Amino acid sequence: MKTSRTYVLVHGSFVGGWCWSRVVPPLEAAGHEVYAPTLTGVGERAGEATPEVGLLAHIDQITGLVEVNDLRDVVLVGHSYGGMVVAGVAGRIPERIAGIVYVDAFVPKPGQSAFDVLPWLRDAFAAQALPERPWLFAPFPLEALGVEDQQIREWATPLLTPMLWKAVEERLPVDAGDLSKVPTVFVLCARGQFFDDTAIDLRSRGIPVLTMDEGHMVHLTSPGRLAAVLIEAEDELGRLTG
Repeated sequence: MKTSRTYVLVHGSFVGGWCWSRVVPPLEAAGHEVYAPTLTGVGERAGEATPEVGLLAHIDQITGLVEVNDLRDVVLVGHSYGGMVVAGVAGRIPERIAGIVYVDAFVPKPGQSAFDVLPWLRDAFAAQALPERPWLFAPFPLEALGVEDQQIREWATPLLTPMLWKAVEERLPVDAGDLSKVPTVFVLCARGQFFDDTAIDLRSRGIPVLTMDEGHMVHLTSPGRLAAVLIEAEDELGRLTG
């Protein structure tokens, strides 16, 4: 009989916890407890955005969620920018973390920002800066992120919100802990093409890489398949710790 796990799903830029809405039910149906919070300053919490809200605030938020709910043996799942957040959380409270699943995500080392991982993003995001609030940048069209289905685009596009510049510029603390000791699995979205080099690097270090023939926004385009892959990734984490 499979072990019930606690998943904390951390979203990326421009979205909120809503982006996991079709991933959560199959995970819960498999007997797992699932949390899918919205990060401060984006999604339905966009009204809380200020120039001071960044990566460290998001790490504080998710760390607090784990501690307040006394969660243990947590599988942290980070998509895209969410990879920055889950790395910080795992470095801060490793005793509560069973492992990390990065879904087409940033996999930072201590002291790195998202811009350090993908330097070309700085110019791409700067071009999207809002003139009246330059500490925010506008969402990219979902077509540019691999969402081909028009119905999905029509549903999700009105829910997108600007992203916080400080979140992608702020660096993971240098004392984030030895993340190499945290069991890790990477899920590569092969049609996303953002994190191909990350996957190559992780494979060279012996970290399992699961590949999906999907675009970057896989939680929107193939939520059921992603839920199945997350469960498969949890099996990989079990082998790493076993």
